[in-house]
Amino acid sequence: ARRRLAAVVLVSRVVSAVGALWLAHAGFDVRDAGSPARAWLVVLALVLVVEAAAWLVVRIRGSAAALAVATAAGSGALVAAIVVREAPRVALIEPPHALADHAGGALAFAAIAVAGIAAIGWIARVVASATRSDSR
Repeated sequence: ARRRLAAVVLVSRVVSAVGALWLAHAGFDVRDAGSPARAWLVVLALVLVVEAAAWLVVRIRGSAAALAVATAAGSGALVAAIVVREAPRVALIEPPHALADHAGGALAFAAIAVAGIAAIGWIARVVASATRSDSR
């Protein structure tokens, strides 16, 4: 069942990538240096790579630990995709303020990203160890 699920997810990710390319072609662009979604676009790309790799491991080996990583990465992808999708709309409603244009945050963002990745790894290890102890 896990392997079939992995196949469905991988195909759906290809479909969503085609949709994203279509949106980019239609003029939905978040690559502008001033765009608040630019950093989230990078997060989205990274988390999708992690998710795809984890689903490939699930597809090939049926690994429960990889399933946990894929699930966590999928959740992160949903959050990042929502931010990427909604940021240009929010910018239309309320333009950025001069104070916000020069606000830092890259260091805080990086620290939170590292902490989030570490938390996902820890959760994957806990789930994997629980799965091993349940199967004994």
